[in-house]
Amino acid sequence: MKAPIGISSSCGDWTTLELVEICKLHGLGCVDLRAGRGQRWELEGAGEFLSHGIGVTFFGSDIVIGDPNFSISGRALDLAVLHNVAIRVFLAHNADVGLLDNHIEVLAEALGRKEMIWFETHRGYAGAEALAQVCSRSSCGVILDNFGLFQISEDPEQDADLLGRYVRAMQVKGFSDIFKGVQKHVTLSNLSNIQMRIIAKSLDKGPVILESKAGSLDEDFEFIRDMSL
Repeated sequence: MKAPIGISSSCGDWTTLELVEICKLHGLGCVDLRAGRGQRWELEGAGEFLSHGIGVTFFGSDIVIGDPNFSISGRALDLAVLHNVAIRVFLAHNADVGLLDNHIEVLAEALGRKEMIWFETHRGYAGAEALAQVCSRSSCGVILDNFGLFQISEDPEQDADLLGRYVRAMQVKGFSDIFKGVQKHVTLSNLSNIQMRIIAKSLDKGPVILESKAGSLDEDFEFIRDMSL
């Protein structure tokens, strides 16, 4: 199945119209939008994407489910509710189950349903097993960030398989899987074989969104498109 291809607003500080033009130029069908970070697209809002037939896959928030300081207030949630779009959240390490479930219920009440809550694989937050357990009992989803997966996992391919049934979208960027710390993004052509296998197995799960600051949009979108054929 051919995966929808998109771009993240975190790739650059663009206005809504500039992002729309990038989508048109590269034949993209969707965006993910990071809210509450002062990015220029927020000055014009998200409606322009929808009027051009470009879907918003999710709004990126900084909400941490299971954190004792949990709060659902913020621009991302307001936009997710307004446009009936999923919201990106994180899962705290070793969260109390009762607290975690309560947070999901509170957020789901605001969004309308639990299926609109998507957890991202991300450095500093819970691992794949905890994410799978939460999703299995809550109907929440996962955003499989390829770099984030490598940063939280000792066996990324096995954990990608564990999360597979819950994946709703994928974020991709080029990086070296030898070094797990902070590093500059590189073109997707530098992906290792294991990274390629992880992406290939997730192509039918949902949109594949480029989230890269490597400055190689042309090459990276061609790479994703070739993989999606």
